[in-house]
Amino acid sequence: MATKQTNKRSRWHLLGYAVWFQLLFVVMFYWTFPIKSFQGQLQQQLQSALSGAMDQQVQLSIGSMSLWRLSGLRLKQVQLKLPNDDGEPTTTIDFDHMQARLDLLSSLIGNTTISWGVRLHQQSIDGQLSVNKQSNVSFFSFNISKMQLDKVALLTAMSGLPTKGELTANARMQLGNSAKDLQGSFHLSWQQAAIGPGNMVLPAFAGIGGALQLPAIQLGNITIAANAQQGKLQLQKLEFSGGDLQADIKGDGKLRSNWQRTALSGKGWFLLAPEFLKKNPSLKAILSMSPQLQRAKDEQNRYPFSVRGTIAWPQFSFGAS
Repeated sequence: MATKQTNKRSRWHLLGYAVWFQLLFVVMFYWTFPIKSFQGQLQQQLQSALSGAMDQQVQLSIGSMSLWRLSGLRLKQVQLKLPNDDGEPTTTIDFDHMQARLDLLSSLIGNTTISWGVRLHQQSIDGQLSVNKQSNVSFFSFNISKMQLDKVALLTAMSGLPTKGELTANARMQLGNSAKDLQGSFHLSWQQAAIGPGNMVLPAFAGIGGALQLPAIQLGNITIAANAQQGKLQLQKLEFSGGDLQADIKGDGKLRSNWQRTALSGKGWFLLAPEFLKKNPSLKAILSMSPQLQRAKDEQNRYPFSVRGTIAWPQFSFGAS
């Protein structure tokens, strides 16, 4: 009996020592981590990666960096400057903070999973990213919850149009060795959506082209639902309702390793509210200048259309099919 109690005490002592050394390791790690020297290195690497991904030279600065939990980093006062056509910085984006944390358990079994979060003008985006043994992205996800778009200056800077409304979106994508292995889903709800006024470049496929001085447009509620299974993409729903623009679009696609060659096939219709056109006679005149649109217009003033081709080169045809 005494032997059993002694063994039990020994096990508790060993457990206590293990916990103590683990705690000591964490404390010493936090005290001795060279955060200042690592900050400069990380800033340079992030700037290089973003410049390569965006195919233009961007400027990135990090105000301060600290360790976050056991295996993470938190960056504060992060500023990103995007260049104009002349290469000079013209758009500045200030992030409240960024953070990323490595999942230690996933690293032990061969995959690297990083949980990340970004806070931009008091609006948050978070998600996960997994990288396999071959250094390829095997999974990613993101989540946006009730983001107030009028507070995100980045959207206005990128589109040139003021943007309003409440955005909720989430995506989960499981990647494989080829496009046929892709599986996932995407959902978006944009409530009380509105854009403009501002300048918008019009596509040439409708026989219009050029730039348009766009008035303020109330888009109402926008809903998007799509999924991918075994390399096949299905747009289940793209709907505009309750605003100056109404639309209903469905389609599918066949994914390619080169995403620009992804094949598209879909159809739908759009409608501009008569009251909106009365308030904007210049826009009504521009629409009437397109023979394709005028021939396609149905009795309900809708413009049916279909689309085929690829993402890089979509081919639109107007009229009931």
